[in-house]
Amino acid sequence: MAKLLATLATLAVMYTGVAQAQEATPPVSVFTFKAPCWPIARVQGILGGVHKEAPVVQGLTDGGALIEVYASKKGESFTMVVTHIDKGVTCLMASGKNLHSLRYIMPKPKMQGDL
Repeated sequence: MAKLLATLATLAVMYTGVAQAQEATPPVSVFTFKAPCWPIARVQGILGGVHKEAPVVQGLTDGGALIEVYASKKGESFTMVVTHIDKGVTCLMASGKNLHSLRYIMPKPKMQGDL
């Protein structure tokens, strides 16, 4: 799970940092990747109905997109998607087999007055 969360965090930073990066030095890309996108309900129906996958990880990017990982009950298959709620579409980013959760304990947030 920690590796998955780190990957999601990296994707979120990359995704939301595009505008900022364009103002500075443009990023170097080794991939020419166009994510296929469909209406949100269609993707949810296919992942839930055909693949028997449900969301197991969700996070909002600074830009307002929703990053999710769908997985089957035992992790036999998984799909990573980015949903652009304002546009009404979900884009497929990656899919695979044998998803495993890793133990991750979030650090306790420091409160005001803590040293």
